[in-house]
Amino acid sequence: EYNTSTKLKMNKIFKRIRDSQSINKWHREFKRLHPEMYDYEGDPQKLRIILGPGRSGTSWLARTLAHTETPIRYVHEVFPHLNPKFCSSRQFDSTAIEYYKTLPNFHPLMKVYKSTTYTNIKQDLFLPNYYERKIRRNDSNFEFVLHKEVHALLATEGLIKALKCPIVLITRNPIYVLDSLLTYKDISVPLWRNEAKYITQSNFLSRFFPDKKGEIIENITKYPDDGVNRTSVIVAKTLTIAIINRMLQTLADKYNNVKHIYYEDLILDPITLFSESAKFFNLDFNEKAKAYLKKTLKAKDEEFDHTSIYRNTCKQRNRPFIGIYEDEVELVSGVLKECDLI
Repeated sequence: EYNTSTKLKMNKIFKRIRDSQSINKWHREFKRLHPEMYDYEGDPQKLRIILGPGRSGTSWLARTLAHTETPIRYVHEVFPHLNPKFCSSRQFDSTAIEYYKTLPNFHPLMKVYKSTTYTNIKQDLFLPNYYERKIRRNDSNFEFVLHKEVHALLATEGLIKALKCPIVLITRNPIYVLDSLLTYKDISVPLWRNEAKYITQSNFLSRFFPDKKGEIIENITKYPDDGVNRTSVIVAKTLTIAIINRMLQTLADKYNNVKHIYYEDLILDPITLFSESAKFFNLDFNEKAKAYLKKTLKAKDEEFDHTSIYRNTCKQRNRPFIGIYEDEVELVSGVLKECDLI
């Protein structure tokens, strides 16, 4: 009989085989649908990427920078809408991915990012059947391809090392991230449920939390994100966001092609930080873009729209919570403190 250690090793081997088969199948389908793009090696130096957990200001930054006078292509959250779809997870959020310190060149994430630098993308074939166009700006003479993405964040280090392009990472107080999510979603939302499992893997914890492994595993086990128990879901999701935040902050300190921004700083001095981000990306942050930014600092007179980037920005810092209760905030704060995340 196999002992526990042998079983774990065999399970990892079988998983690698399944993942390899899934990736090979995706490549065959991508080549069938997009033969010209498949043969194109890509130009990663044209890429400009904004990454961060959803509800952290990624849309605000990206959509505003997309008003640059520099010729660009702007791609807004491409991965959930790909054709062919790549399912890195078989349940819950299909775009969720395990931690990658090194991302192989043949991985679908790499292929897709590089392929978006291809000049003649057929958007209706590449990103079909969606109510909102994912390539929102597509200048014929584009110099850069600006991406905004909130999915597959645990692969960030692999992307940083492989693509070597400028990348901006945004993080926000994780309690406010969850509060913002719960203003339009209920606790059954699968977002970050897979990541709550992935962040307990030994290679991830050893890389980013060598001194807090026990506390993190204990709390994720005690508060599972089952989509049913409100307390467990709130703690698990907030803890997962906080851990992803810390990972992103650590990576920004390590790699020269990465800039990190706190959402809380962004709302205090948007003109300065938007200008610095544009400069980091080699984008012209002109008067037109600044005028657009100033418009976003006030809420529109309209019904609530969770996709809107128009907010009373000066009131966002330390605003009252909307989707979670004070006792839940107190509980979550205690867990985050125990894990040395605040």
